[in-house]
Amino acid sequence: MVLTMQLSTGASVDMVVRRSARARLLRMVVNEGSVELVAPPRMPMAVIERFAHAQIGWLEAVLKRQRRHAYEPLCVRSGARIPVADQQFHLVVDQHALKRPRVQTVGEELRILLPANSEFATRTEAASSALRHWLSAEAEIHAQRYVARLAPQIAVKVNAVGIRLARSRWGSCSARGRLMFNRILIHAPSGAFEYVVAHELAHLREMNHSPKFWAWVERLMPGYLRWEDYLTNDGRKLYRYYEI
Repeated sequence: MVLTMQLSTGASVDMVVRRSARARLLRMVVNEGSVELVAPPRMPMAVIERFAHAQIGWLEAVLKRQRRHAYEPLCVRSGARIPVADQQFHLVVDQHALKRPRVQTVGEELRILLPANSEFATRTEAASSALRHWLSAEAEIHAQRYVARLAPQIAVKVNAVGIRLARSRWGSCSARGRLMFNRILIHAPSGAFEYVVAHELAHLREMNHSPKFWAWVERLMPGYLRWEDYLTNDGRKLYRYYEI
């Protein structure tokens, strides 16, 4: 369920209500501009709405602080640094006798090779587009690898694995066994990416956040709380790669 609240500026903000069997108190979580209300399973919606209204002032202060400390988007140019699956790469944008852009890794370099006849005005977009496609392919490779290793451990069947760019969700799953993961997870530590995969696979056992669900997560990834905390506290750093 989503609550829409109005800020003092006149702007509105959507708050996703998530009920958790582990929650004893109602709390508001703000991450990269997305707002979530985590509530105990049986808490009345009227109580949740009153709490949301009471927290508007605090929410506005947090959103203002996050905007002030927002990370600058990555500029796709030679010399920039970019993490990919636990590796730190230096970007190199160059031109070669190619018919279409190509991306390749050589040691610590991530090279984006553009056709020699590329016009200067379009090189940045061409480099960004080539890098986007390459990163999506890499994210899918890693997601498929984690799924192939973890799914048999809890005997669940996965029918499809996809990658997309999302502002507020690290992953999702359907009852039909279709999993979707956020592309920017390829820039996170591999343990964080693997945790999101384990989380979504556990949903194929329990489509909720009950103690049974978390037991499945723990079975797949002991010590998963480390990565849940990372995504909650530091996940917003990854959004500097959102604009690629």
